[in-house]
Amino acid sequence: MEQLSAGTYYGAINRKFNSNELLVSDAIYTLEKVDWHYHKNPYFTFILEGNLLEGSKKGIHHCAAGDLLFHNWQDPHYNRKSDGCTRGFHIELSPNWHWNEMAALHLLEGNMDIHLPEVRLLFHKLFWESFDQDNSSGLAMDSLLLHVFSVLHRDRIVSERKVPQWVYTLRDYLRANFSSELNLTTISHTVDLHPVYLSREFSR
Repeated sequence: MEQLSAGTYYGAINRKFNSNELLVSDAIYTLEKVDWHYHKNPYFTFILEGNLLEGSKKGIHHCAAGDLLFHNWQDPHYNRKSDGCTRGFHIELSPNWHWNEMAALHLLEGNMDIHLPEVRLLFHKLFWESFDQDNSSGLAMDSLLLHVFSVLHRDRIVSERKVPQWVYTLRDYLRANFSSELNLTTISHTVDLHPVYLSREFSR
């Protein structure tokens, strides 16, 4: 399986530059099929035009203009593009970026399709800011990307608060006993819930 070096993507690169430990590129995807591969650094792909199918261990994402993907460095993926022009804006994060001081890496596990409208709006701003390519633009892009992680962090906290604690207890129990013969009565007793309630809520 191929590992792509920093700032390298399949396709024709329209623009490419480095700014404050960010590797930024605007690329047109020219290959209909790209086999399994992974990248040296984590990066975002903001789809500007066309349609793209991306497959990973987590599943398949059908992407159109305005969609946003995150790709972590340890997770391989493959791509299939539709007919016509497909174009993506990439922001790749070097190891020397703000990872340590903001401890943000835990927010981005594996490959993700990011649906938050606020984050997608920030990537619109990042795309237009990338045309200036001066010192102030680099600082502005860095600030916008930090804002992206702030929104992702806030969303993660809100999501975790909405999930009742018994869900995590049950998850850990199932992982620890996946090879055992389990039944609803045993499981409901483990999390101290009525079997009917557990059956209904588990599927939800």
